[in-house]
Parts: sequence; structure tokens; C-alpha cells
Amino acid sequence: MFLIEQLKISIASKTWFWSLRAWLQKISFFFERTAYAKTALLTKAETNGLILGSFFWIGVKSLFWVFVFLAILNYVESFVAERSTFLLSMAIYFDPPLANKIDPPFIV
Repeated sequence: MFLIEQLKISIASKTWFWSLRAWLQKISFFFERTAYAKTALLTKAETNGLILGSFFWIGVKSLFWVFVFLAILNYVESFVAERSTFLLSMAIYFDPPLANKIDPPFIV
């Protein structure tokens, strides 16, 4: 036991021991810093992906409701056009083959 303590004291008094120890700590710190940077980068990328996915999902839901609204509007428009005689009589003026055969209403 005494010999080990003497060896520790002897090695600790040498400058090369402290230089080697400092160099090993620098290498250890370099690897630890690199690992932390990679972990932080992956965490940031994952968070940004989740945020982008949320915006994308909101956009998809909004587009779905726009398509539903346009489909309902198209259905209502065709329903009204089929049932209304006024719109059918007005369509004669906008139909190009018939527009040349009849006179448009006189507008002052």
C-alpha cells in the first residue's frame, strides 16, 4: 500500500503527467462537445419537423373544407339553375349561337 502511495506522489510531481492529463481531458472534452452538438442538432431538427408537420396538417384540413364548400356551392348552383326559369331565360343572351339571332335588351 505504501508503495502505491509513493508511486502516486512520484508520478504526480512530474510535469509530463500533468501535460498528458490535460491533453487527455482536451480530447475527452472534444468528443463530448461533438456528441452534444450532434444531439442538439438532431433535437432541433426533430422539433422543426414537428412544427412543419403541424403547419402542413392545418393546411390540409383547410383545403379539405375549401373543397367541401366548393362542392356544396356547385351542387346548390346546379340545383338552383335546374329549378329556376328566370336563369334559363337569361342564359339565352349569353349563349353565343343564340346571341346573334336575338336582339339584346335596350339599355340606356
